Amino acid sequence: MKLLRHTLLATALMVGGAAVATPTVSGDYLELRTCDVMVGQCFANGDIGLRGKEAVMVWSVNEGSFDGVALDGLHVMALVRAKDTLGDLKYNAAKSPESVIVTDEKANEAQREALIAMAKNLGGALLSEVIATKSRAMNVDFSTDNDGLAKASVGDVFEVSARPFFKDDGCCGHESPYYPPLTKVEQAEPAVAEVATITDNTLNCTWKSVDSPNMFLGKFQG
Repeated sequence: MKLLRHTLLATALMVGGAAVATPTVSGDYLELRTCDVMVGQCFANGDIGLRGKEAVMVWSVNEGSFDGVALDGLHVMALVRAKDTLGDLKYNAAKSPESVIVTDEKANEAQREALIAMAKNLGGALLSEVIATKSRAMNVDFSTDNDGLAKASVGDVFEVSARPFFKDDGCCGHESPYYPPLTKVEQAEPAVAEVATITDNTLNCTWKSVDSPNMFLGKFQG
């Protein structure tokens, strides 16, 4: 019995030590949808099943590591496409989502694999069917004073310039964040895409928006 207690204690200390020593990764998060997210319910109801079947999720690592690989300053993007409106959690989960993951071309092979694993972990079921991975030049810039400004470009696949949502951006005066972010995000705030473009032959997705309240900006930790 005494041996068993010592064994259990040693195991607990090892597990506890490992949990404390396991590094985390944190940074900024950008999400763009092909339907408005800051919208009145009547307008959102008109979109369900018709728009918002695609989304872009960008994780910009400030510091930390995943799977023991340091990812400071690197970025990863996921382009998701489903058969129904993404984020329609009030009624239906996304059906048959497919995705493409794009990693920062500055990443080495180990970092690339860790970025993909991190995106899958944070994206959950939406990234359960990754049909392709790519590597592209990525530039992601979040305003340091957290005023809702951000820019991102991912090679020839994605580009966006974001600004805060203002009252004058509304149509009916009853706008609210109707769709929640697609992944766990801290300090999530809706934002307006001044100009956004998506071009991806793998998912056969070509899309553009101008001055649309179809974004979230926030923080993530994994």
